[in-house]
Amino acid sequence: MKIWSGIITMLLATLFIVPALGQVPFQFPNINNSSDSFFGDDCSASGCGLADSFDCWKVSNVSGTMSGLSPKLPIFECIFKGNENNTRPSIIRTGSYLPFYRSYIVKQGSDFKQISTGKEFVSLFAPVETPDEAIAFAVALTHSFPRYNTRSPDGYHPVSSSIQSTHAEEINGMFKVHLFYQDRCSCGTQPYYAVDYLVTRNGIVTELSRKKVYDSLWYVCMLC
Repeated sequence: MKIWSGIITMLLATLFIVPALGQVPFQFPNINNSSDSFFGDDCSASGCGLADSFDCWKVSNVSGTMSGLSPKLPIFECIFKGNENNTRPSIIRTGSYLPFYRSYIVKQGSDFKQISTGKEFVSLFAPVETPDEAIAFAVALTHSFPRYNTRSPDGYHPVSSSIQSTHAEEINGMFKVHLFYQDRCSCGTQPYYAVDYLVTRNGIVTELSRKKVYDSLWYVCMLC
């Protein structure tokens, strides 16, 4: 049964690409690099059984992206497969067509602990006292990711006259955080959006605005 489930998952995740007439061959945008990607390298600790211990479909190391958190702990992302009526606690749903969900695993001393809800995350890492902490909170608790340059991603062109890289600024005792979002589990040109969030000292993250900043000439369907 697990084998068939894996085969079905791979088939559903197949990428379909339809190029615009007269354009050069498609190159899928490179968003998973060291400075831009929310997801880190595959977790080296997964070989120690993290995926099995915490019932994760995939475990990834996100310690670098969230280095602004305090206390500074090794932190791993756990992606697990649920269903449409998922009852297992999670931080956020990551899949559109397939019901995947995100939680985190932290290492405290020699022990690993799962962070299954936003409330648990806030309890461990709040208060938010620096811009770097605010960026880490916004990344951890939303679908958005940082980009520390304004170069157009591969295969994309700018559609906004003003594009800023990821940053955070303090406003009235809170932080305004500038991140990016792309719906990769969809059919269309899969544009990038710049998204601003408000992060409070007690770790509440609220979206303020979003605008399209990069788009492509290619129609892509990715079911995930």
